[in-house]
Amino acid sequence: MNRISSFAGMDTIRAIIVDDEASARENLSLLVNRFCPQIEVLGCFNLLHKAVHFLKQNEVDVVFLDVEMPENAGYEIVDYFDEINFDIVFCTAYDKYAIKAFELSAIDYLLKPVEIDRLKQAAQKLQERQLHRMSIEQIGQINSSFRNTLKLMDKGERVFVKKTDIIAIEGQAAYSKIYTTERSFTASKNMAQLEEEFAEDSFFYRVQKSWLINLNCIEKVNKSERTVMLTSGIEARVSRQKAREFYSLLNL
Repeated sequence: MNRISSFAGMDTIRAIIVDDEASARENLSLLVNRFCPQIEVLGCFNLLHKAVHFLKQNEVDVVFLDVEMPENAGYEIVDYFDEINFDIVFCTAYDKYAIKAFELSAIDYLLKPVEIDRLKQAAQKLQERQLHRMSIEQIGQINSSFRNTLKLMDKGERVFVKKTDIIAIEGQAAYSKIYTTERSFTASKNMAQLEEEFAEDSFFYRVQKSWLINLNCIEKVNKSERTVMLTSGIEARVSRQKAREFYSLLNL
């Protein structure tokens, strides 16, 4: 899918206008450009199917949509998509379509001729909607980052380690030695606690009571001696109980 990325900055609301009347398209575009600097009009269309084609090829935040058009009613736009990932602002000369607009979860409803204050209100709603979406996305990114990070105490200091940087963990009674791509250190967590931290990470495997290894860091396996050579020259042992399952996992 082609993406139009050069039109807008991160905070810009990307919009298109769909109306069969040229004067209505031009008037709304002029008003948006003059009074709503947070909105960038990417295109104007006189037919619904042309707008639909554009929407399927590009990322758009909002559609300013006329209701009565020659070939299709504006609200029929929902029939062309499995999922509506853009907002809709209906623009029409007839207030009888207000109920229909809200049935389709339109963010606003503008009567023609469009009043500047009402247009500004719609723009404010769109901006608040975009900020809300960004906040949710940022929270998701933060949560994802924490899920992929191991939080430890090392010599009284809190340490954050990317799980993908960990080569292996060696259990040492109440403590554990963490081997990473850059360094190793002793953490005040035992092996059972750490294994629970990695419960959802399929690339880690406990080969022996005292060893939890990153499968992506395996360099050599010696089945006769039941040892695994890992990145940075780290060697871990494989228990008799785990050997068959482990070798099967590696297709050995």
